[in-house]
Amino acid sequence: WFAEIQFSHSYAEENDTDNVDVTFRSERIDVDDCGGPCGTFFYQNPQKVGLSLSSYAQGVLYADLNVDAWEEDWSLIKDTETALSVDMTKDGFTFMDAPTTVKYGFKYRSREKKGDSNQIEVDDDNVQALLQSQFGPYTRSWPFAGQQVGPHADENLLYARKGLYTGGPDYDNYSADFTTNEDITAIYLMGTMEFDKAVVIAGIRIEDTDYDTLGYNDGNINDVLTASKSYTFVSPSLNVKYFLNDQTIVRGAIWRALSRPGFGQANLIADITESDGDGTYRGEMGNPDLDPYEATNFDLSIEHYGEGSFASFGYFKKNIENAIYPLAVANTTINGLLFSELLTYVNTDDSDVDGFELNIFRELDMLPEPFDGLFLSMNVTKTDGNSSLTVDSGKVTFPFRKLSEDVSNISIGYDKNKFDIRLSAVSRSPYLDYLADDDIETVQEDLDNNNIRYTDDHTQIDFNLKYKINDQMSVKFDISNITDEPEFYYWGTPNRLSQYDEYGRTYSIGIRYNL
Repeated sequence: WFAEIQFSHSYAEENDTDNVDVTFRSERIDVDDCGGPCGTFFYQNPQKVGLSLSSYAQGVLYADLNVDAWEEDWSLIKDTETALSVDMTKDGFTFMDAPTTVKYGFKYRSREKKGDSNQIEVDDDNVQALLQSQFGPYTRSWPFAGQQVGPHADENLLYARKGLYTGGPDYDNYSADFTTNEDITAIYLMGTMEFDKAVVIAGIRIEDTDYDTLGYNDGNINDVLTASKSYTFVSPSLNVKYFLNDQTIVRGAIWRALSRPGFGQANLIADITESDGDGTYRGEMGNPDLDPYEATNFDLSIEHYGEGSFASFGYFKKNIENAIYPLAVANTTINGLLFSELLTYVNTDDSDVDGFELNIFRELDMLPEPFDGLFLSMNVTKTDGNSSLTVDSGKVTFPFRKLSEDVSNISIGYDKNKFDIRLSAVSRSPYLDYLADDDIETVQEDLDNNNIRYTDDHTQIDFNLKYKINDQMSVKFDISNITDEPEFYYWGTPNRLSQYDEYGRTYSIGIRYNL
C-alpha cells in the first residue's frame, strides 16, 4: 500500500478598520416646502432613470452642508481552518478480469469563523460645524446633462479632521458579531478498473457534518442566540470512459454531490422582535435550520480529437434538493421561534437543471508562418432550470437562481514560440438574481414575476497576453471588459429598473517566476 498523509492549517482575516464612508445629509424636504412636486422622474432610457428637481430642491441639494457629527464603524473577521487527510492506494487487484487499483481514505476538517464589529458615534454640539467646502468636495460623473450628484468629500481631508470630534461614546457593536464552527469528517472507497477499451471508476463517499453558530439579537449582548445542526451525506459515484477508436471517446457519469449552506446564510446575525406579545416574532436573521444543497448528477458526452482540432458534445442533468434562496417568509418556525414575517434564507422544494454543451477548437496551422500559430475556439451551452416552492396556495415555480439559459464563449488567439495571446467574447442571457426585495416586504405567498429580480443579458470582451521570457519567467497583461459593458438589473420586465452599474475596464499586469 502507498500512503499519503496531508496536514494543513490556515488563517485569514478581513480587517475593515481604515474604511472611510462619508455621507452629507440635508434636512428632509416635502411637497409643502417645494410648493408642489419636488421633482419628476423621466424614463426615456429605462436603464438610466433621470430626475428633474424643482428650483427649491436644487437649492437644498447643492447647498454647502455642514459637518457636525462623526460616525465610524469597523470590523474584523477571522477565519481559521485545520485539516488532516490520509489516503491509501494499492494496485495489482483484479476485478472482472480487469486490472484494478483500490484507494480509500479519511479526511477531517475543522473551521471556525468569527466576526467582531465595533462602532463610534459622536454628535458634539460644542464642536464648530465645518463646511463641506473645507473638505475639498468634488463632483462625480453623472450621465444626464445639466445635473450632478451632490458634492463628495475628499476622504483624506475628512479623516484628518476626525480628532475634532471627541467625547462621544466608543463601544462594541454586537449587531454583526458571530462565531461559527463547522467540523467535517469523511471516508471514501473507490476502485479504478482498466478494460481493453474502457476505464471504469466506481466509489462511495460518506461525510458527517457538525455545525454550530452563535450571534446576538439586534446587537444586545444579553440576548444571545445559538443553534446547531448535524447531518450525514452518502455519495456514490460511477464514471465510465469508453474509447470508440484512437480519436473518439465517450464519457458517462452519475454521482451525488453536496454543497453546504454558506456561513453568511446560516449564521445568527439577527434583528428580531416579538410581535405584539403574542409569542411570534418578525425581523431579519440567518437560517441555521437550512438543509444542505444535494444533487444527483448525470453527464454523457462524446469527444473527438483530430490533428490540431478538438470537438465535443455533451448532455447534463441535475436533480436538486434543498436549493437555497434569500426570501421573506411568513408563519415559519426557525431555530424554535415562530415568525409572522422574517427576511432569511430558505430551502426550496425540488429543482431540475438540464442542458447541452458544444465545444470546438481548431488550430489554423495550415496558414503560412508566422500565422500558423493562430487558433479559434467556441463554447456554447444551452440550459433549462426551474425550482419550486410550496406555499399555502400551492406551488410556485420560477427559474433556477443565477442560471442563464444561453452562455457562449468565442475566442481567437495566437500560441507560438514565446507568445500566448487571446481575444475572447463571453455572452450570457438574463437570469434570476433573487426572488424579492427586502424593501417591499414580499413574502412567499406574494411571489410573481413582477417582484422577481433579473440580471439582464451581458456580453463582455477580454484580452489576455502572456510572454515567456525563459523557462522560469513569464509576464502577463490582461484587459477585462474592453467595451465597458454595464450590468443592469430589473423587476420582471426590462422597463422596470432595479439597479444599473458601470464598472469600466480592468487592467492587470503580472510577472511569474518558477523556482
